[in-house]
Amino acid sequence: MRLFLVSVFVTVLTASPAFAGTPITKDMIDAKYAQLEKALNSRSNYNEAIKVMHEQISDDAKFRLTVTNPTLEEKGKSPVMEMNKQDYINTYIQGTHAVADYKIDIAASQFQYDPSRKTAFTLDILTEYGTMPSELNSGKAFISRTTCRTSHELRKGSLVATASECHTDISFEEEI
Repeated sequence: MRLFLVSVFVTVLTASPAFAGTPITKDMIDAKYAQLEKALNSRSNYNEAIKVMHEQISDDAKFRLTVTNPTLEEKGKSPVMEMNKQDYINTYIQGTHAVADYKIDIAASQFQYDPSRKTAFTLDILTEYGTMPSELNSGKAFISRTTCRTSHELRKGSLVATASECHTDISFEEEI
């Protein structure tokens, strides 16, 4: 179950108040993904990761996540999870806490800006690596690739994720 929780990671971002009133740009998103990636890869400071996530997700954000995981009992089924901001942050922190050698790479591969709605949409690719210490996956290195379609808005001078729909595919170095 921990691997499932790790792999429901969804992208989020924020910007400084200096961006208030300007259109959202791909450079803004790339800069904030770099900030998020750095915080999430800093395993020695969960408080910083939690802080950055709170800054980068709107309070009313909605997440819809599906996962393909070879360790799930009903193979071929992709469970659907719907979460709010608090559920998402809690799931991420709980899910990654016990993962050894955790690393995440985050990139926005596509970008669209809708000036009439003042909303940006990105197609995001997140790749997570680590070793699961559970009974089922003991010591097995995994890789998960998550693809998300995320919407972003400037609110009170900060660029925040407002919604994201994601799918994660998980695989292991060795057959389970």
